[in-house]
Amino acid sequence: MTPMFLNEAIAQTFVFYQDGSLYRGLALQHRLFKLVRYFHAGNRDLAFGTGWELSDQRWEVIISASPQGYGVWVDVRANVACVGVDLFGDDMPQPRSQAALPDWNSDTAFV
Repeated sequence: MTPMFLNEAIAQTFVFYQDGSLYRGLALQHRLFKLVRYFHAGNRDLAFGTGWELSDQRWEVIISASPQGYGVWVDVRANVACVGVDLFGDDMPQPRSQAALPDWNSDTAFV
């Protein structure tokens, strides 16, 4: 499978509880993903390498981009450990509610 690439500014992220731990989650196309690694902006090659590595293991993977860096997200069903993910650190984009997303059905969404 090829990893999907996503602008994190349009992603709906949240925090969720699974198997005794808190994770950062992302909802996309009626599927749920968890953040497994986060890389600062200068480590794009490491982010993409990690994404492809997980993809080669047949997991659905998303690589998100933001001004702060790159996130590697994997299907929540994957038994993949989250490494060095600080849920509420200053360098990570904070969860966004659905209300913060643009209304793509309005005339002003494309202005």
